[in-house]
Amino acid sequence: MEKCKRYFIVDKNKIVKIYLIGGFGNVLFQINYGEFLLKRGFKVEYCDFFLKKNVITNVLKWTIHGTTKDLKTLSFYNEYKFTNYKLTDIFLIILSKLFSKSIFWVEYCGHSLPSTLKENKIICGYFMLEVPISPVLINNLRSKLLEKDSEIDKDTGIVHYRGGDYSNSNNHFPNLDIYYKKALRKLGVKYHVVTNDKQLAKKAFCNDKNFLGVISSESVLDDFSIMISANILIQSSSTYSWWAAEISKANLVYQPEPFFDHLEWKPLSNNNKRVGISYET
Repeated sequence: MEKCKRYFIVDKNKIVKIYLIGGFGNVLFQINYGEFLLKRGFKVEYCDFFLKKNVITNVLKWTIHGTTKDLKTLSFYNEYKFTNYKLTDIFLIILSKLFSKSIFWVEYCGHSLPSTLKENKIICGYFMLEVPISPVLINNLRSKLLEKDSEIDKDTGIVHYRGGDYSNSNNHFPNLDIYYKKALRKLGVKYHVVTNDKQLAKKAFCNDKNFLGVISSESVLDDFSIMISANILIQSSSTYSWWAAEISKANLVYQPEPFFDHLEWKPLSNNNKRVGISYET
């Protein structure tokens, strides 16, 4: 929390515009940071330019996850102030990313927090470091996505398995299969797997007697709703999975430890049910 405090000289006339990037979990961290700024007296605007396929995102080779569809379904375009992009902003964000510093009033922050917010500013980044999780955002998401009458047995676990994270070619997560084996052995209950890769998930878990099958609705929000409604949740190493655990009222949550080993990761979780499981051999 101390890390956040030093960045602010509050002036209610100051506007911070956040250019959103990434998938659903990443965008929730960015909106959460916007909530943090609002609480401190800033006016906050959002822009979804980098969430859409366009010439710039093609050149940058950024993956487009279809997050705008999810934001529309959640009515976030009505609840938060979204404004149009400006070519000047886009140009300066790219320069800031290239030179790793603020360019005039624009800063690409990456995985850090803004260097300062003393004036009107345009920022783009992930904002996962020591920013309090907004109860307003949590309650908003729960009210829209938590299944009051879930068909999943309360004594059954839900495992999130994101196929691309666990391939041999992904150096960020070389041993996460070990994490799953440790967590499931410790848990010892029957479970379903929520995944974006049915075939890989079946291959990974089919030999486990407690594996009940794959749940994959092919909808980001439907799968998210299943995860947050679980009583027992085993996360993957993804921000999407982290947010599902944060929003859920599960009695037990297992998560990889370390969660990410290739970047600084210090979100301020309010969920005291999390149990870290090492994926080291």
